[in-house]
Amino acid sequence: VGPIRDAIVTAAGPSLELAYDEIAGRPHGTFLIATDTSLRALLSRGIEPDAVISIDCQHISYYHFSLGIPERIPLFLDLASPPTVARMASRPYFFSSGHPLARYIAGRYRAFPEIDTSGGNVTHAAVSLATYLGARTIRLFGADFSYPFGKSYARGTYIYPYFDIRQSRLKPFESLFAEFLFRNQTLVREDDEQGFRYVTKPLVAYRERLE
Repeated sequence: VGPIRDAIVTAAGPSLELAYDEIAGRPHGTFLIATDTSLRALLSRGIEPDAVISIDCQHISYYHFSLGIPERIPLFLDLASPPTVARMASRPYFFSSGHPLARYIAGRYRAFPEIDTSGGNVTHAAVSLATYLGARTIRLFGADFSYPFGKSYARGTYIYPYFDIRQSRLKPFESLFAEFLFRNQTLVREDDEQGFRYVTKPLVAYRERLE
């Protein structure tokens, strides 16, 4: 991946659904970086990003790649990412973060490119990657850092098929989403002229760190 000038970063918030046409019609030369959670939603609409980034060391990350990764698309991974995710990519690129494992490898084996993951979320890391690659302008889509109208993720993301196969007569689709939302003990409702949204302390902290 060479130097870039203009970049788009897609997160997986519900507002991503409003931006598919704009993202698909992006000017030539605009570099599209998808967070791992947003990749499945983009691919389901025929949009191939120029790169994907993942920082989670959880096995749930595997579900983000259930539609596969097109061979030409590089996947940028934290060294602490699950090996199952790394094996799915034909072009994995590893970077170092503040994770203790990454520091150990850098000290004992060799150094890797460093991407700032201190924001605690993959959107922050994607912006850091765009900056590392030389982007002068970065536009964000789907970075809601909230649950607008009580909706957690954009359609097409992993959580929809994940809940689809787990629903039952006693616990339908809607109940699973409500349970996912209201499990947060710090959930706060905010109202404005455009409607309402729910926020949590971690989501507010993510937004503030990104800003």
